[in-house]
Amino acid sequence: MFEDLVFRLLERREQAGEVVLDEFCAENPAWAERLRARVGELHAGGLLEGGPDDVPPGAWREVDLVPEK
Repeated sequence: MFEDLVFRLLERREQAGEVVLDEFCAENPAWAERLRARVGELHAGGLLEGGPDDVPPGAWREVDLVPEK
């Protein structure tokens, strides 16, 4: 089950970029911590490109939602 979720997450990530991780974890809250850890492991191992700043043009990021002072 978990490996199937990872596979689906990686497929969606190819389409939408790194921002899909938060969305996918919200859809699968019971697995969210493990999914985030696995993605981190894949990044650390050099098996995934990109990172938190790998956001498609026009996508909202958490930093975009913080009001300027």
